[in-house]
Amino acid sequence: MNRDDLRLLQSFHEYPSVSILMPTQTGYANRDIARIHLKDLVREVETRLAKELTDREAAPVLGRLTALVDGLDLDHLGEGLAVFANADYAKAFTLLFTVAEQVAIDPTFETRVLVRALNQSQRYWVLALSEKSTRLFEGLDDRLLEVRRAGFPLVDEEPGGDVKGPGAEGLDRATLMDEFHRHFFRQVDSAFARIAQHDKQPLIVAGVVKYLSLFRDVTRHANWIASTLEGNYDHAGAPELAKETQPLVKGIFEAKQAAALRTLEAAVDANAYVSGSEECWRMAREGRGRLLLVEDSFQFPARETADGGIELAADAAAPGVIDDAVDEIIEQTLQMRGEVTFVPDGALRLHGGIALVLRY
Repeated sequence: MNRDDLRLLQSFHEYPSVSILMPTQTGYANRDIARIHLKDLVREVETRLAKELTDREAAPVLGRLTALVDGLDLDHLGEGLAVFANADYAKAFTLLFTVAEQVAIDPTFETRVLVRALNQSQRYWVLALSEKSTRLFEGLDDRLLEVRRAGFPLVDEEPGGDVKGPGAEGLDRATLMDEFHRHFFRQVDSAFARIAQHDKQPLIVAGVVKYLSLFRDVTRHANWIASTLEGNYDHAGAPELAKETQPLVKGIFEAKQAAALRTLEAAVDANAYVSGSEECWRMAREGRGRLLLVEDSFQFPARETADGGIELAADAAAPGVIDDAVDEIIEQTLQMRGEVTFVPDGALRLHGGIALVLRY
């Protein structure tokens, strides 16, 4: 799941919109357990809708929900599963993070827990290059989940060095194979763009030295590449790759934090920033945020005021209170094409835990 998925989910406003969140565990034995339990939750949806709607009114959403669940491939479970369905849309997402079990039937989909998990985690991509099967992984903290859409995993189906194509006369086998691989890696790059074009995160590219070089020759995402991992990972699973990439991930995000703090320091000198909850809320709403910095553990409940600002609230569960206004500031900054960086607790002690570098 990425930010494009979230934006689409948040765009729906129609009743009934069904959200099912369910914790899962990896493994083939757990696959069958998950399917049985998921169908139990679907029956709960059917029972609840039967009390509110006629059979004719409930049929469109139940039809989509049932078809989606029946067709789910549960061979590659993560730590959670999210299923969403209304009369016009149905999609399921395997999650890298666990979720509390929940069945919600509302005019909108239940996305808050997903927003929070995505916002407060280290997210990145890992692309494992191979002529046999190039795979893409979504990274979240120390976990990887293989992406299985947009053609991934991609297999190089070029004819190989024994087949001469147009313009290949006079080329030796090694040169010809390099051209075949470049063509394949262009396809890989295009498939990656379809998935990640609106969800820019650091990219780690893994593979043998030659493939890393050939991919750099053709990629349109060279400025996304934060690090490379040399070696043959054709047979490495997600846990092994995650272990190998962790030192790189740690370095990437420490460097990102340090750069963000330097940017804030320069903005302070230029008086091009605001800090504190209320000011960051207002500037983010106005679209003026270029870079938002938030301490890892910083959160606060708040109530929106009549003039569009916020005031801190003592009880997060009280009616009309946003249980964590930091999520709202983050989402608003991202919607306006700003960037967000979490920094260690205490790094923003002079700014009340949150600061926003302004565009103007």
